[in-house]
Amino acid sequence: MLPLLFFTPFIFAAFIWLLITSYRLLKPEEPGDVREMAVVKRRKARAQGVAVPVGARDIRDDLVHDDVTPASVRQDIRLGLVPKAWIEDLNQRKN
Repeated sequence: MLPLLFFTPFIFAAFIWLLITSYRLLKPEEPGDVREMAVVKRRKARAQGVAVPVGARDIRDDLVHDDVTPASVRQDIRLGLVPKAWIEDLNQRKN
């Protein structure tokens, strides 16, 4: 009787784990890139003229993926420096 009382919580935990694992294997989550979704939402809002809060990472993503980015900014990015244009852009968006 004592071993049954001792192992009951472990058996219950193993059963719950088995149920959760089976569910996750049978119905996997949809893969999604949260950053990409944020970029898409921000671009849609910007196209509609809505003000959106941005950070340095958002500005970097825009500039890196933008084909019109000046070569000096791209070079600064590769060197790990913060370009002046970023700082000016961040201050302009913040104020």
